[in-house]
Amino acid sequence: MAETCRWIGNSGAGYTYFIYEIGHPMADTPGNYIYAKVVSGKWHPVYIGQGNLRNRSDTDTHHKGRCIKRNSATHFHAHRNADERDRKAEEQDLLAHYSTPCNG
Repeated sequence: MAETCRWIGNSGAGYTYFIYEIGHPMADTPGNYIYAKVVSGKWHPVYIGQGNLRNRSDTDTHHKGRCIKRNSATHFHAHRNADERDRKAEEQDLLAHYSTPCNG
């Protein structure tokens, strides 16, 4: 079983994500995800998004893949979330709380 990380949104809501090394095969399912790296012992987000986890976990085809690589992301944090409205709300809540170099 993969380790987990709890990310906190601007609203104060917490979201639990499973942690995978970049390149780990992901399920063909919708969800939220965060490309992240460890800095001084803490996780830092590089990119926050939502969509098909299998497609979005491939940095070679991700539309921000070059930025994600350039900013040294090492892990893909993910959790399944079938409801598109909930995924988008969670994505916006996290983006309002964290500054990421590759979103925008």
